[in-house]
Amino acid sequence: MIFRLIWLNFGVLYRGTCTWNLNNLKKRKIKMAMATARHILVDTEEQAQGLKDEILAGGDFAVLAAAASQCPSGKSGGDLGQFGPGMMVPEFDKVCFSADIGEVVGPIKTSFGYHLIEVTERS
Repeated sequence: MIFRLIWLNFGVLYRGTCTWNLNNLKKRKIKMAMATARHILVDTEEQAQGLKDEILAGGDFAVLAAAASQCPSGKSGGDLGQFGPGMMVPEFDKVCFSADIGEVVGPIKTSFGYHLIEVTERS
């Protein structure tokens, strides 16, 4: 019985706090930084560097992503859509929120392999 009362009180307190914070954010029109990027994921640094050289020589990023990327996003040209800070692994995040738009960055090593990353938009 005591546990139930505490739990009910906590639920009311928590719900009230969340509502206040959400309303506060809406009033202040606070926006989180967002990025849109595409990438190519491969096993080795050499593969990634070779693909980067092809892109810098005029190769199409989306075509190379579809042909070589081990990520399912390769089928859509490597497009990852829009995401916020902390939604990707730290090494990837750092590039996406600091690189120049349109610059092909990499090879970047993560726990998944080696990436070439191109930030296509940031807000």
